[in-house]
Amino acid sequence: MRDATGRIVTRTIDPAGSAPAATVRYLYAGSGDGAWAQKAGTNLTRSTGLPGGVSWTNQASTVTWSFPGGHALITRTGTTNGALLLWDPFGQPVDSTTYAVGTILTNDASQVAGNTLWHQGALKQAESVGSTLVV
Repeated sequence: MRDATGRIVTRTIDPAGSAPAATVRYLYAGSGDGAWAQKAGTNLTRSTGLPGGVSWTNQASTVTWSFPGGHALITRTGTTNGALLLWDPFGQPVDSTTYAVGTILTNDASQVAGNTLWHQGALKQAESVGSTLVV
């Protein structure tokens, strides 16, 4: 469902098989297009874009920092650094080992809490559908 400005406010995913449908609600603070939080059941995930493209995400009390650098980005949770993530000039995730574009693993690894890391500072919603990344 969308609000009057076209932003997604609720989204229900109904997987095939016997798994139950899951609804996510997106919370907005103002007229911007980036949700400051999303709620799935009782789980609240908060995200904040910071100066320089850095972002802070709190998902179930696990805080992840995302640090951009050109076409690359690294995440940090607690005292652990994540893998180096790469993008091509068009914002498509690139596998850091094979340099392949459009693989399922690369698309899924290039997100934190359902936001693309390439646009993490702007908190653009994303999801992977097979080998296609939808932003």
